[in-house]
Amino acid sequence: GSADTATINSGTATVSADTEVDTLNLGGGTLAGSGTLTVSNVLTWTAGGMSGSGRTVIAPGASLSIANSSGLTLDQWTLENEGTTTWTGTADLQCQNSAVITNGPAATWEVENDQQFKFPGGTNPRFDNAGTFRKTTATGTTTFTSGFPFNNYSDVEVETGTLTLNQFKNAGSVTASTGTALRLT
Repeated sequence: GSADTATINSGTATVSADTEVDTLNLGGGTLAGSGTLTVSNVLTWTAGGMSGSGRTVIAPGASLSIANSSGLTLDQWTLENEGTTTWTGTADLQCQNSAVITNGPAATWEVENDQQFKFPGGTNPRFDNAGTFRKTTATGTTTFTSGFPFNNYSDVEVETGTLTLNQFKNAGSVTASTGTALRLT
């Protein structure tokens, strides 16, 4: 329920109808199904994946903390950030089979690592940015691999290191601080 904390550490949790939780800890296993799971406070994602035709919504004012030490997977799933996402993990985020990540108009997606938004195969995923996408803290390279388009409709900020985009559609603005790089391949 909307005031509850849910924890998934193994197995499969299926969302078949629209559901809201206050807090979700995804530390393993799979969030699956065809429904929409709205997180109204905090989603902490350290392991596991999301799979199916459903979606996870980070509500306005809520946060998503991605602190993974092994690869995470979005398989067909839609992840909508309407709050604040911070990715500090030390492993990649793999997206496949038409998975979609949306960063909403008032949202912020901050990458504080040098990992990859990785497309391992299947049908191409995409990242749609209508808010602020920011690379900060880590001084190496964050990459959207080949087959993983980044569509920008608002603001991209490279504050540290390098952001490499293999497919980039830009209808917004890009700011690269002195000593940083935006690579389009």
